[in-house]
Amino acid sequence: MNLDYSEALEFLRSLEHAQRKEVSDYLNTALDRLGATFAMIPDALPPRANVLEIGAAPYFMTALLLRYTDFDLSALNEPYWLSVDDGKMTLASPAHDFRRVVSFQGANIELDALPYPDGHFDLVLYCEVIEHLTYDPTWTLYEIHRVLKPEGQLIISTPNPFRYTNILRFLSGKNIYPPFSGHGSNARHNREFSVGELRRLLAHCNYAVEETTVIHDGSYDHPAFLDGIVRGALRIGLLRGQQDVILVRARAVSQPRYGYPDELYTDVHGYRRVSESAVVMGENEVPQLGGGWYPCEDWPPQVRWTSRDALARLKFGGQKYISVQLFSGPQELARTVTGAFYTNEVKHPLQLPPGEWQTLTFPAPPDAEERLDVAFHWDEPWNPQEVSGSPDTRELGVAVRKIWLHDDETPKNDLSDAVSEAKEA
Repeated sequence: MNLDYSEALEFLRSLEHAQRKEVSDYLNTALDRLGATFAMIPDALPPRANVLEIGAAPYFMTALLLRYTDFDLSALNEPYWLSVDDGKMTLASPAHDFRRVVSFQGANIELDALPYPDGHFDLVLYCEVIEHLTYDPTWTLYEIHRVLKPEGQLIISTPNPFRYTNILRFLSGKNIYPPFSGHGSNARHNREFSVGELRRLLAHCNYAVEETTVIHDGSYDHPAFLDGIVRGALRIGLLRGQQDVILVRARAVSQPRYGYPDELYTDVHGYRRVSESAVVMGENEVPQLGGGWYPCEDWPPQVRWTSRDALARLKFGGQKYISVQLFSGPQELARTVTGAFYTNEVKHPLQLPPGEWQTLTFPAPPDAEERLDVAFHWDEPWNPQEVSGSPDTRELGVAVRKIWLHDDETPKNDLSDAVSEAKEA
């Protein structure tokens, strides 16, 4: 969306709360980013579009949206602000005959469900927030996807860890990590994201990235003696990816998903995020697996080997059956693979011939609640080194492709042709 930058700047500086020094200092350092963020807002949003601003305080983007758009705006802050402002903030500029009372809600966006219904918003603004999170950014992206309408838009802005000023600090032996803050851990930058990391995280959470840009931000400390060199480099296409702030606009596609890229997360099983009634290896399995699984392998199809014991979790919605697609191990085992499959605490004994793909189906426990725990136990794990002379010394159970809940007594065996090819190989 277009914005008269000089008029907007004069308006923001005239706001009553902007007369406080700490607020005016913030405004003076945020102007480049505010203008660039406003420009990312799609012109094609419907009249009276429902818009959510996460991290609204100190309300400069809020003021721009209220003055220059007809959006139906909702605001969200961390719960601390409820004690400061009692859930309301008055934005006023007598010089512009402007006065609006903004009501906002509070939520811990890494732990709480956002206090809005599914599919409500056309646009969510999530600016200068994600770098402050300490635990689980994916939770927030899942919740944003949930409250966005299908194809709804998300705009993120966040500092670029590969800004050239950071590179200079690193080369001069200075620490590039943000300093500690007397206002607590949420007041500092805890994890900054590169462009590639942010795009991958969004893709894992079922967003389609539509626009990405990296901009200069005057709030960062730019050595004056380099200004001319930097401007010249930008004119010939250099240093564009090493500017200060990343802005991304993405579209919510498919269903909300808890996506956890390996390079951003460890010990993902600790999150216990269960949102789907199927676990498909290589697609959605990471947050729904417990312990006992080896890394994903693409044979094809994509599979994970279990160890002696392995746990997974499914979202349960009253389905009648649960099925498992698995490979029992190589023919060279020359013995029956024995163990059990558990649904909650119901035991289903297993005896599987080696060297075969199988689809096994069991009744789902009728008393299961929203989450169903499933587990494997194998009596005699096998070691590839001992069986085939491979250097692989893992203790393996079976290779699992998929675990899913359904209502058909005989599920469709949707193993791809690649499974048959793998079996023949």
